Amino acid sequence: MNVSVVLLIAICLTHVALTATADELGFYSETQADRGAQLYIVHCEACHGAALEGASAVALKGEGFLSRWSHPSHTLDDLLYIIRTQMPSGEPGKLTRAQYLDITAYLMKMNDYPPGNEDLPLDPRLLSMRLLRR
Repeated sequence: MNVSVVLLIAICLTHVALTATADELGFYSETQADRGAQLYIVHCEACHGAALEGASAVALKGEGFLSRWSHPSHTLDDLLYIIRTQMPSGEPGKLTRAQYLDITAYLMKMNDYPPGNEDLPLDPRLLSMRLLRR
């Protein structure tokens, strides 16, 4: 068998194994979501609402959010990219990557994604392997 084919198969199997393992472990830690809740209050609540229901900006909870972000082509890294490059309104990029991840974990919790034992990883390659399907 061609070395390139073997390498491609190994990469695919690694991706499947990492995705399955991550799905079994959950998406984020409860501690991370709790940190995200505090950040959400300060940086997001005024526009997105106390219950993520939307106010002057779109809702971040419920069917609208889920239908937009649970598409098979969307990953956690895609969601983080949008949040990080567009929020807070008028000050995108104001927070650290870890703070944006904490807020993302809070959004996941509020949309009933399962928690796990580990924080969302800082590595974009790992986040890009996580689909937003429940």
